[in-house]
Amino acid sequence: SMAAHRRGCSETHRRLVCAHLELTEPKSIRNFAGEVKSRSNGCRMVLVNNAGVMGEGGMDQSWEIDAGDFQLWTNHYGHFLLTCLLLPAMGAGSVVAMVASRAHRQGSLVISCQTSMEGDALSSESVEGTTGLSKMLTAIGLGWYARYARSKLCNVLFAAELQRRYPDCPACVAISPGLVNTELLVGAFPPALSESLRSLSAHFLQTPAQGASHVLIAVAAAADTKLDELPLYWHCGKPELPSAAAQHTGLAAALWRASEDVVGLS
Repeated sequence: SMAAHRRGCSETHRRLVCAHLELTEPKSIRNFAGEVKSRSNGCRMVLVNNAGVMGEGGMDQSWEIDAGDFQLWTNHYGHFLLTCLLLPAMGAGSVVAMVASRAHRQGSLVISCQTSMEGDALSSESVEGTTGLSKMLTAIGLGWYARYARSKLCNVLFAAELQRRYPDCPACVAISPGLVNTELLVGAFPPALSESLRSLSAHFLQTPAQGASHVLIAVAAAADTKLDELPLYWHCGKPELPSAAAQHTGLAAALWRASEDVVGLS
């Protein structure tokens, strides 16, 4: 129960405050943001948008922004709404970190954009020159991964647009921690295969502590680096250029506008 979680947090660390947050429910996100702002308005804030799911997306094959995609809501829309609600409360020195993935390089995203100078829609596959990638992944049974990769591309694009819209504060980075031994990957497969993968993961993937250290390295750099010199994307603790699509300013701006419409901020 929530009461039991609160008691556990209190016993673990008396300065730790637990609050309920369901990233697929806008009302829950707004309540959580209100609670945070009531305690920390104007303070230096570090927001690490880490929550994510894999293999839980809807069955749509359109590859367009879809308000009904559970995976996209958890991995992108929920973080987008939470971050936008907290931005006015962030004081000097605040940091926003989007935990993304190298999987963003396989992400396929199409956003209808009637005002675009590039036509009726913007497509990441056109930018990358990989037309048909999402359909190919779906055809071979990896539609769940394609949806995950799409959400991770959204993470990097969101971070990029946040940097452009808020050049003074907060600092913002997108972080790929690498392959980490958690239930995120293992849980995306059928139970029979999951058990075998769980055993292999313990031997070949990073521990959660190692993955978290990569996130903290980038957050620390964001806090100490001049914002106009701060790299956008980090992989395993080192700056790295993201995909061409993730650097596309038109796609990032269109995603921001589309996301505002979906979460009710427009």
